[in-house]
Amino acid sequence: MTASSGIAVSMANLGQWGDYDNDGDLDLFVVNGRDRNTGNNVADSLYMNNSDGTFTDVADLAEVAGPTSGNGDSAAWADYNKDGFLDLLVTNGAEGTAPGPVALYKNSGNNNHWLELKLKSIGKNTFGYGAKITITADGKTQFRELTDQVVQYGQNDQIVHFGLGSVSNIDAISIKWPNGTVQQLTNLPADQIRTVLLETGNP
Repeated sequence: MTASSGIAVSMANLGQWGDYDNDGDLDLFVVNGRDRNTGNNVADSLYMNNSDGTFTDVADLAEVAGPTSGNGDSAAWADYNKDGFLDLLVTNGAEGTAPGPVALYKNSGNNNHWLELKLKSIGKNTFGYGAKITITADGKTQFRELTDQVVQYGQNDQIVHFGLGSVSNIDAISIKWPNGTVQQLTNLPADQIRTVLLETGNP
């Protein structure tokens, strides 16, 4: 269903999911790499989720298409300035050509709400890798599973990010830790970075 979804990629080096516009639907950033015929770095793609099973490439509009020099190889999402919107770091130094510039794109944001969860635990698995997080807000449920976030020479932020659209309150949060412990939180306001600590043993 790739073509029917509006995603058109011929030589992708990396794909990264993240809700960059905080509308509650995951978007896809693709690092396209170098065209072997022309030697030019192909423009990267930011596929905005249209919430109907299709995507629209808005990389030019969002000004994240990247340079023509170098060879796109990796990218990572992180809310580096803690404003609730995912920012993007892109590198252009893959093997086979002279390295291009590294770009840090600051997300200009919008009026949508958000929630970021920072999981902590006692024991070796301090980040809670393997935890499964479900949130429900205004009848819509979203799911994330926390991994080490490592992909293609890069690592995403360890904070679990949710976009909430116009919803300003989270009805329920359920966190299932790897050791089977389930934590529940209810009636949380949006637009906050919340640390959740597992205090009972190693996750």
